[in-house]
Amino acid sequence: MVQVTNNSPSAGYIAWKDCNISYKGKVYPIPDGNTNLTYVYWKFSYPDGFYGSNAFPTLAEDDLLVFLNKNGIHLKVPNTTVLDGSLIVPESIYTDALAANIITTEHLMAGAVTTNKLSAGAVTANTIAADAIGATAIAADAILSEHIQANQIIAEHLAVNSVTARVIAADAIGADAIAANAVLAEHIKAGTITTNHISSAGIDVSKVINAATSSQISQINTRITDQDGVISQKATQTSVNLLTGRMTTAEGKITTQAGQIDLKVDRDGVIAAINLQPGSVTIDARLVNIADTTNLVDNSTFERDVVGSKPKGWDGGLTVSQATWGSNTGSNNAMQIDASNTRNTDIVQEKFIEVAAGDQLYLEMDYRNLNLLGSGGMYIGTKNYDAKKQHIGWGAVTAITTKTTTFKKQSGTYTVPANVRYVQIRVTFSNNGETTNKLYVDNLIVRRKNNADLIVEGAITANHLAANSITAANGALANASITRAKLQNAIIGTAQIEDGTITNAKIGNLAVDNAKISGISANKINAGYINGIDVYGAKFRSSDGLTNLEIVGGNVRLTQSGGSYVNINPDGVYGYNSSGSERFRMDKGLITSAALGTSNSNVYLAPDSANEVRVVDLSSIPSDGIAENYSYRPIRVQGVRFAPNGNGYLGTEGEIRITSSGFQQPDGSYVYRPLRAGNIYGTSFISTTTNAYIGADNEVRFVNKGFIDGDVSTPTYRPLRCGDITAGHIASDSGNMYVGSDDEVRIVSRGGYNGGNITWRNLRANLLYANAVDIQTGTHLYIRPTSGGEAKVTATGTTDNFRPIRARTFTTDTSMRENKKDIEVYSEDSLDVFRNAQVYTYRRLNDDEFAFKQLGMMIDETPRILHGEEGDSFDLYALTSFVGKGIKDVITVLDKNSDDINWLMIENQYLKQKVQQLEDRLNAA
Repeated sequence: MVQVTNNSPSAGYIAWKDCNISYKGKVYPIPDGNTNLTYVYWKFSYPDGFYGSNAFPTLAEDDLLVFLNKNGIHLKVPNTTVLDGSLIVPESIYTDALAANIITTEHLMAGAVTTNKLSAGAVTANTIAADAIGATAIAADAILSEHIQANQIIAEHLAVNSVTARVIAADAIGADAIAANAVLAEHIKAGTITTNHISSAGIDVSKVINAATSSQISQINTRITDQDGVISQKATQTSVNLLTGRMTTAEGKITTQAGQIDLKVDRDGVIAAINLQPGSVTIDARLVNIADTTNLVDNSTFERDVVGSKPKGWDGGLTVSQATWGSNTGSNNAMQIDASNTRNTDIVQEKFIEVAAGDQLYLEMDYRNLNLLGSGGMYIGTKNYDAKKQHIGWGAVTAITTKTTTFKKQSGTYTVPANVRYVQIRVTFSNNGETTNKLYVDNLIVRRKNNADLIVEGAITANHLAANSITAANGALANASITRAKLQNAIIGTAQIEDGTITNAKIGNLAVDNAKISGISANKINAGYINGIDVYGAKFRSSDGLTNLEIVGGNVRLTQSGGSYVNINPDGVYGYNSSGSERFRMDKGLITSAALGTSNSNVYLAPDSANEVRVVDLSSIPSDGIAENYSYRPIRVQGVRFAPNGNGYLGTEGEIRITSSGFQQPDGSYVYRPLRAGNIYGTSFISTTTNAYIGADNEVRFVNKGFIDGDVSTPTYRPLRCGDITAGHIASDSGNMYVGSDDEVRIVSRGGYNGGNITWRNLRANLLYANAVDIQTGTHLYIRPTSGGEAKVTATGTTDNFRPIRARTFTTDTSMRENKKDIEVYSEDSLDVFRNAQVYTYRRLNDDEFAFKQLGMMIDETPRILHGEEGDSFDLYALTSFVGKGIKDVITVLDKNSDDINWLMIENQYLKQKVQQLEDRLNAA
């Protein structure tokens, strides 16, 4: 029975096992599997497994929707009595199947109501929720002044720099439309604010900077007369309309008409009636999708392609599975593009997309490589055609030149050039200079980003507003909606400001400089706040008159009665003796003091993250900051501690030397001192004398990094590489010993290579494992058992499992008569032996049942002279000689038989003559 588990093997997945589909008298077993896709279905045309998709699948009459995966919770569709909305076949609910007032806002999914579902005039101000219409829904120059209700645009609805001079009508910005402190000095053109723009008491001291007043006020006690036409607030436009995304009032309902909201229901009675309540649907912003989110790429995820085949709708590439990849996109398949070392590899979609010059396309893809080899770039782009679909060029976003073996995302915008009317989407792997690499791509997206009819992304920017669409009359700007971020520098001129509009609250502190002031009267300065504007030649003295403070030549100077003084200026602080000599200094270049101490716990010398603390000779300061251009001095401390929980670094271009405290001796030599440490890490160790000594009470061991004597873990021993090793013996720390060489291991005398004069030495061992044995010098190779032994060839690790020997010839030790004695002719009859002995096929006792049968004889059926010395096998030389004796015996018999046959033939001829004579006589009678 089928078993389905939720959130298995991980969150968001469902898994099934023991599943069978019984249909039309046949049972189809389904392999166990899992998926994180929404719909799991079975296809009669391909019945050996389940298929999955996130979009509702197109099912044939014999196909079956099996499971619905709701974020890791499964629903068996054939057993469902309460229908999940995800199971409704698209375009299967008709209008006449819907009960009145059944569709309410909670029934509508985000993006469900599109423009072709709305009847003319169906969307009114009452049906649109606050903040419902985003910038993506508004076409360029679509908002005119007559579309904006009073006080409907607030600051949050405006993108930075979206309100430009082009979209603001004359006198459109009233006083209440400007947020407090919104207008800064950089927003006001020089000479823009005249006296008739400033209200009475509009400027206090916080609004005035010294540069502005220096040329206007000559002395503190001057009375500033009030002039006519002061800054009076005369805002003829007291509020500015603000766009909230509401549209003009019309009927407050969605009218369902034929051809508008085409809601269809399955006639099988799957769904009860869905009421549509007129006037009760409030469309929240997240539910409105007027943007063009259509993916122009067909077959962009390759999920329905057969692994190992060309992806459908593409002119090349290969569908591969991501199931076993450590780095994947979460989907099943991807498209593979092979690298080439001779050309670019362009995989082009067969579909043509109609475009116009200036259209913007948003392109995106997930990509990764098989390896990091090669120099080829990778990108998603277009193949461009003219109106006759003649190829005229290529287009793409920026190429990727850095390979990666984990999936990453590339995206960008492509603007369609002039003369291009059609494009095909393509993915390119440019000439890689080698052929082992592969490019994998998935989740290709191409959307129209911006054209004359729509806006896909962004806020309401300047190009979305028609010229002069924001006016004072239509009330489009709400109070305090225009903040600093909404104003371009110098965008506000005299024509944009009504008389009396600029009040104190509208002016930022210190924003009014000399260019903004045409006249200030004395009573505009509050003496309670300002004790002086410009002070010339003033000196401040202490109460006892012994110390004074004054500004002298760009310095603030503090002078004591004894004549010593301190100068403070933007460069630093400098102390001088009464004679004028420098006593101390503290500036960017140098701090001079006999000592640096602290009343706290520690003293900190803090360079920035890219620099260092240097101890140098005072005479080398100042310099250019280049390390080589200073003379350095020693540091004497009790000890050096490095940063907590980290490593300490001693950096030098030469050596780190541990010497006596005097460093180099007068004669130029050094007295070196010992180094004691738990571990020493380095790339090499060099002796300062002829020999290097490593002292140990037992063994010198080369082990893995970090292991020290006394660790409870087992060390990992490391190789030792050197020219010569001189030792009494070399022993392995484990079962085997490894002697590594890129060529040969040679056993020679202690003199080693000795300039090529090599003395070879013997190798003695119990067993020798090797693939081959070659001759060292001379001509012959000798295998030397004892005088009573044999050279035996057996299987590895055995002494009785004999193996064949293959050679060009097998030659006995000698066949020369002069090397033999006791020579006798062997005269025994061999034919009786051959008559009595049998030839058999057989397998040895240790052969398996399928081993090749051998052909041979048994020694118990043959004379002892044919056997080897030990008597348990044949001597092949003796057996060969015995066969030769047998041939000789056969020849002897054949020779005798030949003589007998000749006599019989003569006799037969004679008898035939006699018979002929008898026949002749009978015929004559």
